[in-house]
Amino acid sequence: MQSFENIFIMPPNLLTVSLINKLTAAQVRNASFVIYAHQCDGGVYVGFCNDVVTRWNTHFSDAFNVKSREYQSPFRCAIRKYDHFRHFIIAVANTEEEARQIEAEAIREYGTLNVRNEERCLTGRTCEFGPLSRVNDQMDIRSKRNINNESRSDDDRQLALAKIVFHHGRKRLLSIKNEFFPAGLRVECPRPARDPFDEGDIVSFLAALSERKGKQYLVTSKQVRFEKVG
Repeated sequence: MQSFENIFIMPPNLLTVSLINKLTAAQVRNASFVIYAHQCDGGVYVGFCNDVVTRWNTHFSDAFNVKSREYQSPFRCAIRKYDHFRHFIIAVANTEEEARQIEAEAIREYGTLNVRNEERCLTGRTCEFGPLSRVNDQMDIRSKRNINNESRSDDDRQLALAKIVFHHGRKRLLSIKNEFFPAGLRVECPRPARDPFDEGDIVSFLAALSERKGKQYLVTSKQVRFEKVG
């Protein structure tokens, strides 16, 4: 399993993607749906969505949530095992039906970490695919969600990791560096949520980045659930 101290940092609402199959940045920006691939040393996962940044964040969160039904899937296991992923946009689509068809074709072409049988979605070849190594452009894509909105839902938060510490006689949480947040941030959360844990415990949870008087910190929901890691 990858070390939580060494996961690379990425802005929580930004993803750098490589475009293949002659796609242009304009086509991706104007598309209703994108068909994407996430590649690591363990293989390739293919999917489709209308917000690739939020979808990636969800995949990552599921990978570290032992209660997620996707926790033991090959893709989520790969997220826990491998430090670095490359992100691709394979194709674009105007409708969900079209996106599902292209996704099924792309899984047959690239997907090694997918487990769902997509044969039912295949109605015939509609795309010509090239290798993932044949990149024709790159672009930064921002999440369509506003992560600075104070009335956030859990879908607007990202996975965070923190260590339980004692400070001035009270239990506090200090963030551990992960893909979404730097180390050393204080965590604002309900006191009862942290009471069951001991000093030195590492927990995972959903949080959003906030700022007060020039200092950044993490804030959870009032119904936050901490999961002990390890």
